[in-house]
Amino acid sequence: MRNIATDPSAHAVVRATIDMAHALGKSVVAEGVEYAAQLALLRKMNCDLVQGYYTSPPLTAAALVEFLRMRSPTNAVPD
Repeated sequence: MRNIATDPSAHAVVRATIDMAHALGKSVVAEGVEYAAQLALLRKMNCDLVQGYYTSPPLTAAALVEFLRMRSPTNAVPD
């Protein structure tokens, strides 16, 4: 993910990987997303899911529950 916004070759590899996975009926999770520009490009490429420091640093189980609770529309994530 590091260079997809600046390196045409990296961009092409990511796009081809996403397209191939979708052609095979698979979902795609992009790992290592650290910047808004990367997320924007991945959205344009129809990437299904992302993970990385842009969304959250690594969390303990308890911190993950709180993270999800705060983002829940009802703030009612069960313990």
